[in-house]
Amino acid sequence: MLTKLIRAMVRIITASVLLTEALTLAFAKAHRLPIPQGAFSMLLFAGSFAVFSIIFLNMERLPRAGFMRSLEENGFSDKTNELIKKWVKKCGKRGYHDTALLALSELCMSFEKYKEAFECLSRISCGKLDDRQKIVYYNSYLYGAVICGDKAAADAVYNRSKLLLLGVTDDRLSGVVKHTLGCYEYMCGRLASAEVFFNQSLETAAHGAGFDEDLICEDNFGLCACYLETDRLMQAKYAAEQAAYYAQGADSVIQRKLERTKRLVELAFRNTQNDDLNIEAEKGSA
Repeated sequence: MLTKLIRAMVRIITASVLLTEALTLAFAKAHRLPIPQGAFSMLLFAGSFAVFSIIFLNMERLPRAGFMRSLEENGFSDKTNELIKKWVKKCGKRGYHDTALLALSELCMSFEKYKEAFECLSRISCGKLDDRQKIVYYNSYLYGAVICGDKAAADAVYNRSKLLLLGVTDDRLSGVVKHTLGCYEYMCGRLASAEVFFNQSLETAAHGAGFDEDLICEDNFGLCACYLETDRLMQAKYAAEQAAYYAQGADSVIQRKLERTKRLVELAFRNTQNDDLNIEAEKGSA
């Protein structure tokens, strides 16, 4: 990012100096300088610098994701996919190829398009990423492997990236990384550790750098699963209720997960009631 900024500043200054020299010379030859030459040159340079800053800095920015509206309306349709390809190509021309693919992989994960997400990740040169990008890269890979139930792949990614993921301090990344680590610990059967990570993620999602309702829902889904596994039904019920509260207006993916969580909680309570009835029946027959 610093390289891009330096490159943009060099272009801005160079273009401003050249334009200032050219216009000052042209006005001087025409004997039409409105004010002394030195002051005129300074004003002209300031104006040129402002104009070229807008032009060149905009050229160095990550292009706007123009496919988002189509994605919301049509999902990953042929039209949307074509717009995405154009966006990635445009990002590549501005030097944001890996950044675009990282963002797209996360988007695909959120829409449960895991094949497409892994395809994006496979096209990224991990060695060229900075530390923050590597965190996003490994977090996406680990989350996708866990969600797809690929324990071997999840173990491999975790072992390669655990120092990086466990050391995250940036609130903008910490919440999602802690959630992913919670999912991985749950997959490994380490429920107490999973619960700790989900609670840490929940704290960040609710009180960190940015309030994230979707992440709050996901963390409560994870906690609910941990509570159900350890027969803490009232806590599981509370987690499901918290998820339902924050899921109002959420997308269809969150809503599906919420319905599944509710069914699991209801089933757990029903099984408990049946067990109680069976016990009472056994007592009566005795």
